[in-house]
Amino acid sequence: MRKFNTISAREVGELLTDQNAAFAVSLLRILVKGCVNLVITGEQASGKTTLLKALVRFIDGRYSIRLAEGTLEMHLGELYPERNILTMQEYGGLQLKEILSLFKKTDTDVTICGEINEPQTAEAFIQIAQSGGRFTMCTSHHNTTERLISYMRNALLKEAGFADEKVATAQVVEALHFDIHMETDRYGHRYIERITEIEREKEGYQLREILTFERGTYRQAGQIGKEHGQRIRRFYEGWDQEEAADVLAG
Repeated sequence: MRKFNTISAREVGELLTDQNAAFAVSLLRILVKGCVNLVITGEQASGKTTLLKALVRFIDGRYSIRLAEGTLEMHLGELYPERNILTMQEYGGLQLKEILSLFKKTDTDVTICGEINEPQTAEAFIQIAQSGGRFTMCTSHHNTTERLISYMRNALLKEAGFADEKVATAQVVEALHFDIHMETDRYGHRYIERITEIEREKEGYQLREILTFERGTYRQAGQIGKEHGQRIRRFYEGWDQEEAADVLAG
């Protein structure tokens, strides 16, 4: 009932209320408009779906959106009636894996998966993140980026027939660009604990904290790497006008 009694999408700035929240909002806008793949992680009720619904506002209005859900809870078609949005839900023998595969045959710019909670779904999401449209977004319950990558890697090993862990890990890193991790304190206050970049390297990958939450304040912790930085500049002409433009300096 918690997820069905509030069919609304708030502004991102209304969701993030701590010190220096404007920087966090600006960074999120850069990432979405820059068309990088995003995973919103966190425990149940940490605000993942709420943030994901709000981030849709930042997607270029010309892009088509395809949403796959296990149960209908985002209601993007109702929230954004002017947008080209197709939502499909699991039903009977139709699973998220088949829905994601079907999206590859449609006119898809942005693919959103409500939650990655099965190895089959993870494997299909990795495949579409590499080849299906401009960028992807999803949610997951993992509490560290390392565990997120390991889960996705194991899904490829199990479901896609990969035999080499390094090759499977490379596929995951190519498909997952940034981890936006949500937290809730004991008083129910929700916030972004960190935004972590997953950057490819010749021998594996590197994790880089771009934003952190310290003592009630959002802080820039690092700069986005060259590969993702070039992609963001290519897709988002207004990046240099953002408050968080320094994340792409150099």
